[in-house]
Amino acid sequence: MDKAANTLLIIIFLIVNQVHAVSLVFSGELFEAPCMVDPSSLTQTVSFLDRAARDFWYEPARSETQEIVIKLNNCNSSAIGKVVQTRFSGVTESAMGSLQSYFLSMNSGPQQGKLAIGILDNDSSTLIQFNGDNTSDGTVVNGKKLTLTFKAFVQATPESIAQKSVGEGDYASQVRFELFYQ
Repeated sequence: MDKAANTLLIIIFLIVNQVHAVSLVFSGELFEAPCMVDPSSLTQTVSFLDRAARDFWYEPARSETQEIVIKLNNCNSSAIGKVVQTRFSGVTESAMGSLQSYFLSMNSGPQQGKLAIGILDNDSSTLIQFNGDNTSDGTVVNGKKLTLTFKAFVQATPESIAQKSVGEGDYASQVRFELFYQ
């Protein structure tokens, strides 16, 4: 081989055999969940009964309640006696005025700004405040299983009641929940 061919082979060998050190960082968090959320509770669809739009033109302009059930299973012994609190978060409805933080906005569509979703705490009477600390006393974990029951309802906004502007059409909203143990 001639000198040029040897030089070319050495350059190719050096290029092919270059090694670059790469660092990979793996991280995570391990924790012991006092209770496991039942898979049936992770994603829920709450369907309200069909109603005439005019039902939301006059006070109380509110639907019947529908249950939201969060089932907790496999509560370990460290959870017994602890209090579980639920925090709900979502986009709130500004048209509810001073009660904005207690009502969820509709995602889109003709009822946006006209209807809102409220959730009652497990006492069935206290409105839950979204995106903040739940002020309820919570529920004591007293066994391997626990069921938390809340009630949701549809409420017309004050302006839509005054203008009788709720019309036909679908509506939807979303909420997320987190559990805290104390």
